[in-house]
Amino acid sequence: ASVSSISHLQSPISVLDGLATLVNHSLLQRQQAEGEPRYVMLETIREYAVERLVASGEREAMHQAHAGYYLRLVSEAESQSHDQWGWARRLRPEQDNLRAALRRAESQADPEPAMRLLNALTPVWLREGYLSEWRSHAAVLLASSATQADRLAPLRAALLETSGTLASFQSDLVAARSALA
Repeated sequence: ASVSSISHLQSPISVLDGLATLVNHSLLQRQQAEGEPRYVMLETIREYAVERLVASGEREAMHQAHAGYYLRLVSEAESQSHDQWGWARRLRPEQDNLRAALRRAESQADPEPAMRLLNALTPVWLREGYLSEWRSHAAVLLASSATQADRLAPLRAALLETSGTLASFQSDLVAARSALA
């Protein structure tokens, strides 16, 4: 439900009470990941929620909020390099959400948000060993941003540098030379 559709409630419930109610009614499942509780929506409930978002016209706004949240989270992780292992542990269970946010951002007309997200994901994904996946996303973004090369030059340069470095790590010297040139 959107904030606007629930703001009229007489007595707001706390987030924890709301989660407990959803778990008790089998609408969410509680799991443990990296020692932290996580709540997973059942697939049928998720599909229904997506239908409701589409019907209300709020799906795109929800996708933007989702992508924005994960960009901020990864940017925060990137800025706190003194705790890289702690952030890697914290972000590990978020990989599906990070991938979903990146795919949605890649599908937008403006490649800049997706480029920012992938650049911010670089240290996390490299520590986790997602080199080929990172390179695949970078190739998509570099191709989609080619017509806007001047405006996006700093982001493209960062993607090209990392792409070339990763290609060399993976013994793909042709791709490495091309990216680094």
